[in-house]
Amino acid sequence: MIDMKIPKKKMKNDCQPVAANSGYPYGLKLNLENEQIKKLGLDIEDLKIGQKVMVIGEAEISNISSYTESDGRKNLSIGLQIMKMDKLSPVVTMKNRVSKATIHLKKIRKEY
Repeated sequence: MIDMKIPKKKMKNDCQPVAANSGYPYGLKLNLENEQIKKLGLDIEDLKIGQKVMVIGEAEISNISSYTESDGRKNLSIGLQIMKMDKLSPVVTMKNRVSKATIHLKKIRKEY
């Protein structure tokens, strides 16, 4: 996966809005309200701030634009309208997968 965080050098020279203390562009933040939380069957008691989750969904491109600044820099933009989402799931890193697989193999060896 590609980290979308804005490099610190670019942040100093750019006026792009950034989500509070995150370093990520504000436009990449996804907010779920009561109705969406219910539809996805989420229980906020099971979630905690800072927890990493996988987001799987279907989006439609709603707009595409490009323009040139007075200094010659070209800016591109693609708007996405999220239409469908799957239930959030915890991020499983390769380290976690290897660790779980190792534990599983140890159990199997003990059985035989």
